[in-house]
Amino acid sequence: MSKGGITTFLHFNENSDLPVFIPWNERIQNFPVEPLADMLEAGGVKLLFFTITHHDYNLPFPVPSTASANMKNLYAGRSADRDLMNDIYEALNARGIKLGFYFNPLPDTEEQAFQDQIGFPDGDWLQNMYETVEMTSDHYGDKVSAWWIDNMAKSSHSRKIDPSEFAGYLRSGNADALIAYNVGGQNGNRQIPFANDGDVSHITNFTAGHLKNKDLNYLKPASKFDSNGLLNYRLDQMQRGWAVQEPDSEVGGTWHNARYEMPVLLEYMYDLRSVGAVSSWNVAPYLDGDIDERVVNQWVMIGQAMKHGKVFVSEDDDMLTYAGFSTTQEDLFASDRYLAESSQYGDTATITYTGSRIELWGKTQSTGGNCSISIDGSTIETINQNSSSDENQVKFFDSGPQQSGDHTLVMKNVDGGVCTLDHVFYTPELANKADGAEFDYGSGWSNQARNESYGNTIHYTNIDKRSADFEFTGDRFQIFSQIGPDGGAFDVWINGDVVGTVDTYSPTKKHQVLVYSSPILVPGFQDVRVRTKSSSDANPAASNSWVHVDYIQYNETVPEGYTIDSIHHDINYDSNWAFHEKDEAHLNVVSYSKVSNSQASYTFNGTGVKIISRKNTGGGKCQVKIDGNLIDTVDLYSSTWIDKAEVFSKQDLTLGSHTIEVVVDGTKNSNSTNYYCVIDRFEIAPYPINIIAAPVLGDWDEDGDVDNNDIRTLTIAIQKRQVIDSSFDLNNDGVVNILDARVLMSMCTRDRCAI
Repeated sequence: MSKGGITTFLHFNENSDLPVFIPWNERIQNFPVEPLADMLEAGGVKLLFFTITHHDYNLPFPVPSTASANMKNLYAGRSADRDLMNDIYEALNARGIKLGFYFNPLPDTEEQAFQDQIGFPDGDWLQNMYETVEMTSDHYGDKVSAWWIDNMAKSSHSRKIDPSEFAGYLRSGNADALIAYNVGGQNGNRQIPFANDGDVSHITNFTAGHLKNKDLNYLKPASKFDSNGLLNYRLDQMQRGWAVQEPDSEVGGTWHNARYEMPVLLEYMYDLRSVGAVSSWNVAPYLDGDIDERVVNQWVMIGQAMKHGKVFVSEDDDMLTYAGFSTTQEDLFASDRYLAESSQYGDTATITYTGSRIELWGKTQSTGGNCSISIDGSTIETINQNSSSDENQVKFFDSGPQQSGDHTLVMKNVDGGVCTLDHVFYTPELANKADGAEFDYGSGWSNQARNESYGNTIHYTNIDKRSADFEFTGDRFQIFSQIGPDGGAFDVWINGDVVGTVDTYSPTKKHQVLVYSSPILVPGFQDVRVRTKSSSDANPAASNSWVHVDYIQYNETVPEGYTIDSIHHDINYDSNWAFHEKDEAHLNVVSYSKVSNSQASYTFNGTGVKIISRKNTGGGKCQVKIDGNLIDTVDLYSSTWIDKAEVFSKQDLTLGSHTIEVVVDGTKNSNSTNYYCVIDRFEIAPYPINIIAAPVLGDWDEDGDVDNNDIRTLTIAIQKRQVIDSSFDLNNDGVVNILDARVLMSMCTRDRCAI
């Protein structure tokens, strides 16, 4: 989670409000752990928040035998026989997914009998809450990676909670667990309640919010990552109704259109990703733990789009043109409620796109027919959409890697059965192109004119361990090369790490071939390196080990600056600094000191920094140092009160790590009444953030592993004689055939993938 992206949030609790009451133990016993884990894995989720108490205080696990008599008495009849949380952990851990717990420390909505038993509001309720989380944390240890604590700013009772003390109990079993204190509601100005009005900067990793407002601009969080990859400020829970049809009520009722069209929603999600924010999707109904298929379908689709930077095209988008298809067929389980549908032979759906991969999604059903797929005039395969039962949002075609450029796909009804199209995903072409001359080459490289190459020039070498570098600021790139009978191998590096190996051998010579496509990167500075491998690492069939650099395509993006508030946990304050809640300040709090030589420092990666402060009649003078050098002394005196005042800016730093210090000078303007130095926030200029997932050889569907899906899809592609990317020539014999599928079986990265 500290590296950004999507997490998933699941409320699951006692359901006495539902029309049919199901005993707690029965609900826990019947909880579908494996299906849930499969759904999370399909969506590329890395963390699940699961509710362990919420408005009921029924625990989804047995009270541990080591628990105190107080805990055993308190949760008698309120705990489960099955240790559901351990079962969920085991299923998630096998898939590389982390588990977090949601906990509500306020029993103010419980029945009176339980409030009396726990001692709420005037008794020992708080100590009982502390003991509950300590018991839970000790029981699960490092199985719990994170805590989401609700209602930290709900009422006067919240102020009795000491955030620092609470954090100690939460981390009792895992000192490295991340913590989110939920400030709650749509009021972005609420702050963590400070029982001691003290510094909480080293207590919580971030605060959380539960957001339902429909104004996307209002909802964009301040969440951004600092240079150490730690999230600042908010983790936002986004209700399922943002993406799927929302019911009239939590229980029953009819379903309506999605609140937002998918392109709008995805644009918002990309904005979050671009600043490193974390969003947590509530994928299940609030009281009913059953996960609706409509919710899962939409959520998985969003997760896949976020992971791979795909463009979503709805069935009624202008990019799609139809001959005979109807786009008015309502289906509540479709992504945007409607399907494009044909039941006439010869009907077509056509899309022209600029990119390097395309997927078609639709519905299979008992009346489903056969639909042919052609790309750029060549028939690729015929799809059968017939099935014994209805299934929505099925990916029925995936082109696999294509040459980046303009393509036209035609879907045609070829037998008069029902052909459907729900939506299209395609991977867009990268916007910028640089020829090989723009690389920075080390020794041993040569170049020559070649008309078949981009820019009519090619760079090449057959010397071992020779490097060529290309730098850009962006979020993705693709490398194009010449391949042939004498092609060698090279490694691809990103910012000092090897992320892939390319074999440029081919029985026939080809030019301007896409040989490497990067994962989606968090926008920032990227240093790409092509480094030749030893000649002994070349394909055994190759007659030499020549490596060619033709050109690179990339998306150029400039990362936004980010804000570090005065309460951020990575600002180092000495003991003479304090905090003051101030409505006009950023996040409603400032730090301050008037003790001479008191220091506050923050280390960041970037090229510039600003100090936003407060000026008034009590302002003193403050030294500002960068990397130990005094840059300026700023005067915070003003005859009038000025909030959010920019008092310092330095924007010409070399790209890299820097430390800014604010030191109380101990002097003041002759008109000032005091010596105060105040920090509202730091604003950091664009900086490099690089979070990557190394591509996995043989990973056809680009989900980060090699499993049954990859083997099955490659086998089908071979059987249908599709054009297959040369990277799937796994036995290096110059062709992709069933022998490569057998090699792929031996390359499984998942224990459960062998067939």
